[in-house]
Amino acid sequence: MEGYDVAQICLNGHCTNSSFKSFPEFNQDYCDKCGEQTITLCPACKSPIRVIIIILEFILQPHLYHLPFAIVAANPSPG
Repeated sequence: MEGYDVAQICLNGHCTNSSFKSFPEFNQDYCDKCGEQTITLCPACKSPIRVIIIILEFILQPHLYHLPFAIVAANPSPG
């Protein structure tokens, strides 16, 4: 069984909550590892940062689908 949720990631790429919608009690405004602000939308395209949730034998395994730093790397700023 699998589905999607939204990831909350800091601007340095740390995942602070891989289940933003399902478990909002774990949402954070700032990263507990580096203190950077967190986001749930891609800065480049403004789409939610999707996470694939795969449940195998009652183990929740989130997999990031759309990382902001990958978007930045794919669309470098001119000059």
